[in-house]
Amino acid sequence: MVSLRRAAGIAGLTGLLVLIGDRRPSGAQDAVTEGWPDVVRVEVKSVWTPDPRINVVFLKSLKTRRVLPVWIGPYEAEAIQMKLSGATFPSPLTHDLLKSLIEVAGAKVRYVLVDALRATGGRDSGTYFAKITLSLKGGGSTEIDSRTSDAIALSVRTGTPIYVSAGIMEGNSIADESELESELMGKEKKSQKPSEKPEKKERKAGKDYY
Repeated sequence: MVSLRRAAGIAGLTGLLVLIGDRRPSGAQDAVTEGWPDVVRVEVKSVWTPDPRINVVFLKSLKTRRVLPVWIGPYEAEAIQMKLSGATFPSPLTHDLLKSLIEVAGAKVRYVLVDALRATGGRDSGTYFAKITLSLKGGGSTEIDSRTSDAIALSVRTGTPIYVSAGIMEGNSIADESELESELMGKEKKSQKPSEKPEKKERKAGKDYY
């Protein structure tokens, strides 16, 4: 499984280099993002992983302080959390390699935008989609479709802004991450079998979070 995942990642990185070199710049993508009325700038507030089945990154609006919870995979959650904590490794991880390849190709990550939520039945379902906007060598820019988790992991490594569609933020954000944490942990306690020990599970959740 790991080898297949790495192979898929390498194939994706190779495709990205082709896109950087071959895609034509679009003038519409050179708009001043700060002035867009339909996007909200956010920052990564925290990553919550109390259980292997629960991996959530919280994106906080810099203007309203509301928080958008985004469910992501465990590998991406770990990649984001490790960068936020300042952890380093002797060899580059996937998103570090992606950053290096973009730079070697003469491009630069300008910003990422979470712009779509599809097949949703509420905030606990559906999939967010994102775009990574690159400034190209020689001028112009281009957009690349991305999973939201990968776009965020790349953004925290390049220090570039993250934006969310205003409609998504308005319809799916919460006042604070504790609202979601209480809700999910409450469901977890209700689903426990009588033989399970809540104290042990709570300690494990705390260890996994940090």
